[in-house]
This record gives sequence, structure tokens and C-alpha cells, in this order.
Amino acid sequence: MAEKLVYKLSNFPEQGPVELNQHVSYLMLKYQAAAKRQGTASTKTRSEVSGGGAKPYKQKGTGNARRGTNRTPLRPGGAIVFGPKPRSYAHSLNHKLVKAGIANVMAFFASKISVLSYEQGVALKTRNFAPLFAEAGKVYVILQSEDLYVALRNFNKIRIGTPNAIDLAWLIDADKVYIEESAVPVLVERFGG
Repeated sequence: MAEKLVYKLSNFPEQGPVELNQHVSYLMLKYQAAAKRQGTASTKTRSEVSGGGAKPYKQKGTGNARRGTNRTPLRPGGAIVFGPKPRSYAHSLNHKLVKAGIANVMAFFASKISVLSYEQGVALKTRNFAPLFAEAGKVYVILQSEDLYVALRNFNKIRIGTPNAIDLAWLIDADKVYIEESAVPVLVERFGG
């Protein structure tokens, strides 16, 4: 017996043709990508490399350059000069610019955004949403409720976000964007007006 369709789609509110602000979009993408970086690359300095306690050979009489340690950056197995250390790559961006950038990109791509609503009181099951995502390609879903997250998390090619943390790279890359109906007021409050 076929499952009852528990969801319906409607158009995301459009404001007419919008021109994409490429510079603001670039700044936003760079800002979000930098914040995602782990920043865990690390190399060892002279004080951290093991060994090298004793002078490798005497100061004079060998014909070689004088050496005080085998762990100098000039020798194999030695330290690294000015190598990377763990750090945060995140940088700040003006809050008005962040708000304007997300609003502009969402308005520009409004044609591929749909509002996803479902009947209240109906059990949200993964199988009920299978027809929606069967041939959808890459999908970005913006959710507010935990129940819908549990129903959608097992689908392939689906990225799930929240209205408080919209990933512009995912939004631009997606073939289709679905926004849960309860998340729309949050988005309008944050990025509208």
C-alpha cells in the first residue's frame, strides 16, 4: 500500500529580478570557507625536534663547517623554519555585510528554492520523503525541527542546515533548495528588511 504524501511544496517569496552582488558574495564565501578550516597543520621547531643534544663532531680540525647539533634546519631530520602551527583561519566580517550577502544570494537563487511544509500530527518517516529526493540531484535543506532532520538525514546527496547557519557554498552548488515552512519566518526576521 502506497504511503500518503505528507509534504507539499510552495514557492519561496520572490521580490522580482535581483542582481547578484559578486564582490559581497565572494567575501561571504571566503569568510565561511575560512571559518570551516581546521587549522591543525603543524611542524616542529628546533626546540621540539628530538635528539641533537650532543655536538656531532669537534669544533676544529675536520675541515667541515662547525656544527652544534644535528637538528639544525639546514640538515635532514632537522627542524622546520617558519613552518605552520595550529591556528584559526577565521576572520571577522561586518554583520551588515553578512546579512546583506546571504539575503542577496538567496534572492538571486530564489527560483531554485521551495518551501517544504507537512501536515501536523503525521509521523515524519524517511520513506514518505523518498519521492521528493529520488531524482532531485544535489539538495540543500534548511530545517528548523529535529523530527524532520531525523527523517531526512539518511538520504544521499542531501546537505542539511539551519536558518541560523546558512552555508552559501552549499546553497549555490545545490540543484534544489528546500526550506522548512517553520524556518521561513526565522530567515525573514534575520535577513529580510
